[in-house]
Amino acid sequence: MYAIQGGECYIAELYVRPEKRFTPELTKLIDEVTEIARLSGCMKLYSHVIPSNKNATQSLKVILKYGFNLVSVSTNLIRLEKGLL
Repeated sequence: MYAIQGGECYIAELYVRPEKRFTPELTKLIDEVTEIARLSGCMKLYSHVIPSNKNATQSLKVILKYGFNLVSVSTNLIRLEKGLL
C-alpha cells in the first residue's frame, strides 16, 4: 500500500512473504511503486519502520539496500527517504 500527496510517495506497507524478501520479486514491487511515483511527479519516496515490530531488522535492511536514507528516529518510529530524479 502506498499514498501519493504533495510530490511525495509514502510507502506504507509492501508485504512480501518472508522467503521472498531478499529476492528480485521485492525489488520488482518497489520498482513498480517508484515508477508510479515518478509518473505522478513525486520528488521523493518515504517510509517508516517501527523498531518494536517482529521483523524490523529485516525491513530496515531491505529499505536501506534499496537506497533509502535514515531521516529521523523517535521512540518507536524510524523514518527513511529516497530522492527521485
